[in-house]
Amino acid sequence: MPASRAGYLWTPGYWGWRGNRHYWVNGAWVRERRGYVYSHLGWVQEGDHWRFNRGAWARGGGDRDRDGVPNRFDRHPDNPNRR
Repeated sequence: MPASRAGYLWTPGYWGWRGNRHYWVNGAWVRERRGYVYSHLGWVQEGDHWRFNRGAWARGGGDRDRDGVPNRFDRHPDNPNRR
């Protein structure tokens, strides 16, 4: 992961799926949005299947340590080093 940049959030690269093939999508810097929390993109296993969770901004929720996990779901809401 690259060094942090003030006002930006790093979204890591991931393997996409298109037409029976995997392909690599590079990570990118995304400008932070005040009052919003970012849910990171990636693959999530649901039973025997995989679903791609697209990264998205959600209003509110609070994220004191800016790790992308809203405080109400974060076991360590004040630890900026937790990932």
